Amino acid sequence: MTIKIERIKISDAELKKVVEGAVRHCVANKATFSAYDITIGLRNAIGPAVEINHDRVKAMVHTYMRDTDEFSYGATDNGQYLIYAPVIVNDFKFVFGDGQTPVLGQLKSPWEDVYPDSTAIHKMSYNKASEELRILFISGNTECEYYDVPELVWFAFKDASSKGKFYHQHIKGKYNSNF
Repeated sequence: MTIKIERIKISDAELKKVVEGAVRHCVANKATFSAYDITIGLRNAIGPAVEINHDRVKAMVHTYMRDTDEFSYGATDNGQYLIYAPVIVNDFKFVFGDGQTPVLGQLKSPWEDVYPDSTAIHKMSYNKASEELRILFISGNTECEYYDVPELVWFAFKDASSKGKFYHQHIKGKYNSNF
């Protein structure tokens, strides 16, 4: 008597979750890995009953690595990914492969900059993570920093028809500042 095992196909959405989880696991363990390593690891973990197509896994790994901003990476000649932990310097992320040489330069700043059409304000910048607001005034070329400014205030400030009026009514004297 012959027993036939029917292999289960996993949907792209389910496979994507599993692949991204495997990549994050490798990153958390600072492992060097390739898409093939992920495929073999999934096949070993899930077993032969589930069909794991390497081409699908490879495409998902490459897409995830290309699109993620959770970490930075480099690639070796044999297709392995080298994970680099980011270092924050003056509001910019730098990553160091050998501990000394930046392998990727300036990445996305955490600051959102707006150059409003205003007679009073030249530039407004907001850092969502630290809730800091920077305002560069036209007169005197003075920059002020305000701390613990809620994101909703930032949204309202950007949308205000008069930036100077909004500043005087809702920001000046209401938040801690360097001014």
